[in-house]
Amino acid sequence: MDLATRFMFGQMICFSEATDSLSMWRGYGQVITRGGNGGVAIGFDSADLQTLCNTDQAISEQTPLNISLNTRAGFKGVQKIRYNASEFPQLSSALSEEGYSPDLHLRWTAKLADFIKHCKDGAFQEEQEWRVWGSGAFHRSDIAEKDYTIIGNRFRRRFHLSAHPDSIGNDLTHPLAIREIRTGPNTDHETIKRFCDTWFRVNGSYDGPLVTKSRIPFR
Repeated sequence: MDLATRFMFGQMICFSEATDSLSMWRGYGQVITRGGNGGVAIGFDSADLQTLCNTDQAISEQTPLNISLNTRAGFKGVQKIRYNASEFPQLSSALSEEGYSPDLHLRWTAKLADFIKHCKDGAFQEEQEWRVWGSGAFHRSDIAEKDYTIIGNRFRRRFHLSAHPDSIGNDLTHPLAIREIRTGPNTDHETIKRFCDTWFRVNGSYDGPLVTKSRIPFR
């Protein structure tokens, strides 16, 4: 298996441990709000994300639909990014030690794939990033089932937080795996809080997630 095969159909979902970072609000919040600071940070529960990725279980008829779809899409459990560019695999040293072989090709490709997926330069360390990788190929059945979204001009698989709008809390410790929502430095906190309380109550009689406000005095 080569790198093109590994990544041609791949996609990733990025998360961050930096729950209230000025640079993150500036960088990502302004992208979403087109230059403003009115964004929110959605805090997901890592154990719930692992459940949604079905890391340790085989698919059966009893498996919830959303977990089956996530598994079919190849989504893997949440993994932490390593900020060490020096981990880049050195093919030349490997070749000098044992020479080329099909086995070496597979092992080196796996190491390079792991580096690309889970390593970044130390300059990005403030992001404290975690990723969920999806590697499943895109099939016609996905289009027929509308199990996709379009970003730019590309098809992207959906990551399903629930099997149905009426079952947002099934098999999870937090509805939709959302543990907390933090409002940005210039976001209308009370409006967001009222919306969350109402939405979760209407969609399953759940208490809404904890809604907190950024502590950064930035306007």
